[in-house]
Amino acid sequence: MNSTTSVCEARFDLINNRTVIVAPKRAKRPKSSDTNNCPGCIRKLTPRPVLVLPETAAPDSDNWSILVVPNKFSCFSNDGGNQRFELNAGLGGIQDPAGRCEVLFETRRHPYPVYARTISEIGDCFRALVSRYHSARSDSRTKFWFAFKNLGKLAGGTLDHEHWQLYSLPFIPPAIQDRYGRAAQ
Repeated sequence: MNSTTSVCEARFDLINNRTVIVAPKRAKRPKSSDTNNCPGCIRKLTPRPVLVLPETAAPDSDNWSILVVPNKFSCFSNDGGNQRFELNAGLGGIQDPAGRCEVLFETRRHPYPVYARTISEIGDCFRALVSRYHSARSDSRTKFWFAFKNLGKLAGGTLDHEHWQLYSLPFIPPAIQDRYGRAAQ
């Protein structure tokens, strides 16, 4: 394992009971709120979708209301090797972790705050989240799945277009594992 690697890593810090994802290629992701350069607005800037709603919309059309695409700057890869490594001082992890990182664009409109949406539009967003959860859980490598909404720079986002990040991990983070253990007690 090389500390200056360009390969993504999931590092486990046993001292602080945390997982840190090191993903050098994420530094190259775009940082723009300009709708002329927004992957949520310009279909040619996004990978082929893994889910489009409504189901009648063509995958490469602009007739979608919900669009889920693989993240071009993912921390994980479908073909990841999941190579475990150990370092000194209680540190170790997984190099080239297998998993998925997807982006769910919850609306074509830019901007379109959630309070202005219809119940049906909000329902479609949650229907898409549940669908992607079931897809992730069908992969035997997925040990943990989570989603979070990412809106704007204050939330750490690089796009102002409303979207969710969906992660399928090949491990259960130690802090989550501890919570499972406490819940079982």
